[in-house]
Amino acid sequence: MPPNSRYQDVIDSLTHWRSPMPATLRRGWYGYQWREQRNGLLLLTSVSCFAYMAFALADWAMYPDIAHLSLMVRLPCSLLVLMLAWYFKQNSAHAKLWDALALPTITLMALVSFYPILQHQGSISTGYISSSLSYVVVACLITLTSFRWALIACLIIGASALAVTIQALPSPKIAALEFSSTFLPVYAFCLMVCWNRLLTSRRAYMRRVLIEANMENLDISNRTLHAEAYNDTLTGISNRRAFEATFRKRLKQNSNSPTAFGLMLIDVDYFKTYNDHYGHLAGDQCLQMVAHALHETLNSNPHGQGASVYRIGGEEFAVLMEDAQPDTLHTLCSTLVNTIRDMHIPHIARPDDLDKLTISSGACFIPAHTQVPRETVLTRTDHHLYQAKKQGRNQAVVGVL
Repeated sequence: MPPNSRYQDVIDSLTHWRSPMPATLRRGWYGYQWREQRNGLLLLTSVSCFAYMAFALADWAMYPDIAHLSLMVRLPCSLLVLMLAWYFKQNSAHAKLWDALALPTITLMALVSFYPILQHQGSISTGYISSSLSYVVVACLITLTSFRWALIACLIIGASALAVTIQALPSPKIAALEFSSTFLPVYAFCLMVCWNRLLTSRRAYMRRVLIEANMENLDISNRTLHAEAYNDTLTGISNRRAFEATFRKRLKQNSNSPTAFGLMLIDVDYFKTYNDHYGHLAGDQCLQMVAHALHETLNSNPHGQGASVYRIGGEEFAVLMEDAQPDTLHTLCSTLVNTIRDMHIPHIARPDDLDKLTISSGACFIPAHTQVPRETVLTRTDHHLYQAKKQGRNQAVVGVL
């Protein structure tokens, strides 16, 4: 992986648990957490409602005179969170928004649940005060983004529970003992579970980010290697390997193809004498200009749409033309020949009367729904190229297979 501060932050966060999550990843983390946890939240709150309803029915059977306290103390939390979870599941949301609404709601409901206990006349079981533990459990289980928020909610609920315990029990010492033996262990356990769950989920998300980054880099590397393998280094156009792969594939498909195609072989006239006279550096520049001109002509010419140019040898080029017709193939060949001639690249070392660079082209039209060997097509096209050279070069010869 190339050096990148973003990914280095991710690696640091995976290595050191105290390292904060990079800011660039937080929004993605919120969405990831919500997608992964929303079904679990809905299931958790549904089960909680059924469990608390069972508690209420048991209290109604055993303590009918104070059964209404069970409904007011135990049920509202899970019922409200269930409604929130169902609403959020039906609408687009993310984990941070969920925590921002659900945790304050649970904390408020926990505080409200103490009111009927304080207002009740007569003795009351500390089990109703212990019902506040259910709010702590739910708060820790539904926290999706920040352990700090769950800790604050637990501290507020715990302080309120301690105050209510002191108010309900006759002795502050007994209340403190009851709180430390019943509430604190549950608080500590719930917070530990919340911390471990958030840390595990955060690490899973960042590992996923690293895997996606590695896959992206691998894809870029594969595209780079493909470009290097199928592009000609000197001219920048496709090379012989790309031509062979495309040509073989097109021949294989031609028996079932409704459209014909054409093959052109192009050769720079008297290129050896050009190299000998102007030097190899000038020869390389000449090939670059020819390749660029061929490529631009194919892209700008109406008949060249769907045609591709390849450098298949030193001064040899090939063009594959899709959806070809004999007349359009001949027109395109002549256009390419005229384009190179009209560039007026000096070539005073050639043995004929012309003093500029030219090309010769041989082309072959392959009808649709035909199956012909590769060697046959190349041989026939090369024969037409030989005819163009024999007839004086700077021209194109086109034939039908």
